[in-house]
Amino acid sequence: MNRHTFTTSLLMSLLLVVLPTQAQSPYPTKAVKLMVGAGPGGGTDIIARMLAEKFADGIKGTWVVENKPGASNTIAADITAKAAPDGHTLLVATNTGQAIAPHLMKLGFDPIKDLIPIGLIVTVPNVLVVGANVLCHIPDLNALARSLDVLLDAEGVFIFEDPYLLEIITQLGYDQIYDEHYFYFSVLSLSRLFAAHGLRIFRVQALPVHGGSMRVYGCRAGAQRATEPGVETQLALERQHGLHLLQTYVDFAERVRQSRAALFTLLYNLKQSGRRIAGYAASSKGTVVLNYCGIGPQLLDYICDNTPGKQGLYAPGTHIPVLPIEHFAADRPDYAFVLAWNHMREIIAKEQAFTQAGGRFITHIPNAQIV
Repeated sequence: MNRHTFTTSLLMSLLLVVLPTQAQSPYPTKAVKLMVGAGPGGGTDIIARMLAEKFADGIKGTWVVENKPGASNTIAADITAKAAPDGHTLLVATNTGQAIAPHLMKLGFDPIKDLIPIGLIVTVPNVLVVGANVLCHIPDLNALARSLDVLLDAEGVFIFEDPYLLEIITQLGYDQIYDEHYFYFSVLSLSRLFAAHGLRIFRVQALPVHGGSMRVYGCRAGAQRATEPGVETQLALERQHGLHLLQTYVDFAERVRQSRAALFTLLYNLKQSGRRIAGYAASSKGTVVLNYCGIGPQLLDYICDNTPGKQGLYAPGTHIPVLPIEHFAADRPDYAFVLAWNHMREIIAKEQAFTQAGGRFITHIPNAQIV
């Protein structure tokens, strides 16, 4: 198998070249193509054109930049991998596309087997690292913090946004707690984590997303950015609510158990009185609530959802049928239990015909109640 060049150095622009099976002299014997997986004018294209000029002056011969944008650089990479291994087809690219693409699409080549790294052209330090709803899915947070030390330059900034622990506690949002999430964060916990790795939070921003999220802005401990007063304000608020105390979470667990009993009782009594109840929105949050509270087809006739991929299926664990939203509009049940409670306002505004016909909504946040 002819092997071509590739690199695995993170966030670097690299030169990838097809190596000849045996050394050839003289070189080049024909025009050399520098394949670029992006359009003209971008950073990689500029680097390729600078290389072509230097190679033409030093190695001599004809060097041509050929732009083949698309598919995360894989079009240019595919051409390079399948070219004759005579050293006359080169790929100038960041390694990111080559590392990620095999996990996103089916390729006509193997980046590991068909490409071999030969040269690093330039490294580019990061001034910004962003992750939304990422931290809660990462089991090794210390490894993450260490990686920030590698990625960021001296004044670089990282921004992370995740469901906020204080909102989960105060709103009794236990439906945020499920297997995809390893952690739930407070500013107190993140400050301690980052401080252990020479980092600090300099700004915080509360957001309504997911029923309450916190966006934190961080940098190196020695960066020139000042820590804004809002950070200490948020830390003080968390201490006031006891987020640093074990008893807070013991009490939270008991409140969750009480909420479960109250919700089940409410739905059960309505059903016993002959009322028809449907679930509204087949959400992940709803799946947690239904399974934890033991709510199945005996209490909910069906769940309506506007996502075609969910329709005609069943809610995980509870086997409640999921039907199109149009069925809900035509069926007009007496009550709709809103499983995506963080979108309650939008749902009520959208379903005015339901409420005008006498329909009522049910929520379990912060307490089980009819609204």
